[in-house]
Amino acid sequence: MRGLVESMLEIARLDNGSVRKEFAVFNLSETVSEAILPFEALFYEKEQNFTSEIESDIRINGNAEQIKQLVDILLDNANKYASAKSDIKLILKKQGRNQCRLSVSNKCETIPEDELKNIFKRFYRGDKTRQMNNSYGLGLSIAESIVTEHSGKIFAESKNGVNTFTAQFHIV
Repeated sequence: MRGLVESMLEIARLDNGSVRKEFAVFNLSETVSEAILPFEALFYEKEQNFTSEIESDIRINGNAEQIKQLVDILLDNANKYASAKSDIKLILKKQGRNQCRLSVSNKCETIPEDELKNIFKRFYRGDKTRQMNNSYGLGLSIAESIVTEHSGKIFAESKNGVNTFTAQFHIV
């Protein structure tokens, strides 16, 4: 219940901008690398093969703590829904001269197209397997709010048993 209340409070704060955190230029590559560390044990426990490709020295203007929270949400989501002994991959790389992409993909059941349209909605949990994992359906909504606050875009793709969540940001 505490997790639900904290998630709802976080959404409320993000929605009304009441706690707009200070933005500054920071090293996204370092922040993402640091955010991965707590998840390595979780992936190991489920015998999931985690790999990452992080291009060095990507900098954005934003809030490093919020971006760390975004990475936590995406990795937690992958850990929850990927089956044991499956592959999870995080990629951070520049895209063109002005943007970068942060993506987390995992092997899992393909998400139907109609669910992909709703996946970032609050309290949305698609199929029955997503409803039975002690989740409240708020994580991806918070992720979307964080990305939006950073003037970025977030989207989900699902094909051939691989689900990928991608956030795009402007680099400085």
